[in-house]
Parts: sequence; C-alpha cells; structure tokens
Amino acid sequence: MSSEDSKSKIILKTPNDWDKWNKQFKAEAVRKDLLQQIEGIKNFLPAPTAPEASNFQNRTPTASDADSQRTVAPITIGDLTADGRAGYSLAYTVYRDQQERYKEQKEALDKLQTWMTKTVASAYIETAFHYTKNAKEWYEALKQQVGTDEFTIKEDIRDMYRRAIKPLSKTPKDFETWITTWEQSIAKGQERDLLFAKTVDEWFRDFLTAVNQIYPLWVRAYRLTKMAEVKAGTLSYRTLANDFRDEVKASRSETKPSRVGKGSFGTAFAGQGAEYETDASDTSTMADTERLKQLTGKKPDSKKGKGKRGHSRTTSSPEGQTTSSLTDRTTSLPTKKIKCRACKQGHDFSQCYYLFLKKAPKWFKPNEAIMRRVEQNLKEDDTLAEEVARLRKSMKKVTFKESEEDD
Repeated sequence: MSSEDSKSKIILKTPNDWDKWNKQFKAEAVRKDLLQQIEGIKNFLPAPTAPEASNFQNRTPTASDADSQRTVAPITIGDLTADGRAGYSLAYTVYRDQQERYKEQKEALDKLQTWMTKTVASAYIETAFHYTKNAKEWYEALKQQVGTDEFTIKEDIRDMYRRAIKPLSKTPKDFETWITTWEQSIAKGQERDLLFAKTVDEWFRDFLTAVNQIYPLWVRAYRLTKMAEVKAGTLSYRTLANDFRDEVKASRSETKPSRVGKGSFGTAFAGQGAEYETDASDTSTMADTERLKQLTGKKPDSKKGKGKRGHSRTTSSPEGQTTSSLTDRTTSLPTKKIKCRACKQGHDFSQCYYLFLKKAPKWFKPNEAIMRRVEQNLKEDDTLAEEVARLRKSMKKVTFKESEEDD
C-alpha cells in the first residue's frame, strides 16, 4: 500500500459530508490533471491505434492490386519506398507519444478511483461504483445519490456563521474549536460569495460583538487600531482570528503578577487580604519608601517591625527621632498623587488592571461600575485610547521577544 493510500480515510458517510468530500475529490482530480475530464469540459484520451504499412504506399491501389492481394502477403515496411517508410516512421512516433499519454491518463484514473473507494462509505460504493465504469461515471452516480444542492449548502454555511457569532458570556472551554469554526464559516462563505463573508465591516462588527462581553477592553482598543483597514476593506479574517488568539493566550499566561495594593483599585479588591496593601508599582508608595529611607538611613524591613495589618511599628532614626507607621508618614509627608485617566484611581494608567488585564494577579476581580467608567473614558478620550492601543502593542512585542530568548 502506498503512503497516499494509507493516509486516506472515510470522509463521505452521509449527505452532510458531500461538500467536504467533493472539495477533496476535486483537489485530487486537479493533482492528477483530470478535473476538466470529470466535469465534461474535455474528453478522455482514446486508446491510440498503431499505423499500418499499407496506408503508406506511394500510389493508389488498382483493381489488379486488389486481385493480387488475395494471394500475396500483406505489405510490410520493407515493401515501402523511401518516402513511404518516412511517412510510416513519423506516424509511428506520433502513435508512441499518444500511447504514452494514454497510459499516464489510465494510471491517473486508476489512482483517482482507488482514492474514491477509500474515502466513501461502503453502502455508497455498492450502489454507485460499477466495475465497468470510469471515475467520471462513478462521480456522476455518487452525486445523484448523495450530492447536496447549492441552496442547502449555502444555508448550512449561514447557520454555521450565525452560531459562531453568538455573543459569548465567557471564554469557551475549547476556545480553538470555536475560533476555527468562525474562520471556516468565513472561508466557506467567501468561496460561495455570501454577503456576510465578503463584507469586511460586517464580519468584523459581528466578531467584536461576539467577544465584547468577555474582552471589552481588547474590543475597544482593537476597533480603534484596525478601523482604517476595515474601512479600506484590507483586513483579513485570518489576521483578526490570530490577533484574538494572541490576546486569549496572553490573558491565560501564568506570568508572575506584580504586587499592587487593593487601595489602588478601590472596592474591586474588597475582601482581599491585607498583605496586598503595599503597591510596589504605585508612585505615591514609592515616594513614601524613599522618604522613610531618608529619615531612618535604611530601607524598611519587609519581615520585621510590622504589625498584624502590615503597618510598620514605631522605629527610631539615627538622630533619635521617632517615625510612625507607613500610614502616618503618608499623611505627614505630602506627595504628588497620580490618578489613572481611565478608572480614576490612585495609579498611573499604564499600570491599570482594567486596561491591561494580563498584568492583573489571579485574585483580581474587576468591578462592573469601574469597568463601565473605563469604557466611557476610553470612548470619550481618543488620546487615551490611542495610547492604550500603542502600549498593548508594545507589550505584545516585548512578550514575544522574551519568549524567543527563552527558547
């Protein structure tokens, strides 16, 4: 058994499989240079006939020749004149060429019929594949018995697309199957020139609507980033699918989260442990730490001198001065507070979990009211939206570069 045959498997089991099988059948026919014959555009090559020496005599036979042929042996090449032999030699060369091409076609037909028997259910083989018929006749018989009409196929594609763009309330467990199904519905729709598939702004809008509930910030940023391509009709559905795959992969990555205090995100962290009250990325806390270092001559000990709530106990400075807890220092030493332009809380927008969810630790639970506020601010502040999109793109490049270095 050849490697080609070993890879074959039953594809056509029911009428629902016809479209898939038919595409693969035509692909096989193209590879074997037989599709035009199968579709009736060209005829199959007939079996060639070898030339006969008697057809290359230099004069027209007479009645006496006919009488003599009853008793004389048939004419051979040796009986021909020089011109007759030249004509015969040319005809024989043409015959050999036709014979070779006929042989190649026959072998290709044999392989195509073998592929058909290995990819069609036995029930259809018994009724459609007669041993005296060729591949074209097999195909026509199979099409009459199993083939699905174009109207039904198009309706099935439309149904497939409608199911794929149904708004998601959560990320599907088998995400890859979902996104692949969407891609296939677009590909099949474009193949048959269906409106939803050939209109970029339509499938772009439908896709973003489908994932908006689970990735609202990505949807907003992506719409702003790709709108020019959508309007120009140059955005590929494969590009959109792969970009969303990257987003889902990034959101699921197990990168170590930075320690950001729950105070930085307000009520979104209600109920979380007090050990998260120190925000290492918050500018105001960093300023407090530097001031404490100036007063005490050393950095605050992260393991000693803390109470139950994580506040520093009273310590003495080298000058004999007494320093209070971190909370007291925060009130006694004025610092410039930073407010996020998106969620309006105490951190820089580049550190906002609502804008960059992949930065968030596992315990982070978005607050719906704050989420709506972020969405509204992104909608009203085009400059902020553009900066967010730029930062996300930069972060993606950094992640990709790091993964290459790890490899």
